[in-house]
Amino acid sequence: MQQLIDATPPGRTGRSEEIASVVAFMLSDESSFLSGVDILVDGGMYAAVRDR
Repeated sequence: MQQLIDATPPGRTGRSEEIASVVAFMLSDESSFLSGVDILVDGGMYAAVRDR
């Protein structure tokens, strides 16, 4: 797991407030044009795994 974390741009795991910020945005009026999208909030973890 640490190797995957080290491969991400931030080099650390996410904090709960970082996830909450994305959720708050998605629930706000500012995201009113979003529809049917996947929003990855993983600090680049998916990209790190995909590129291996």
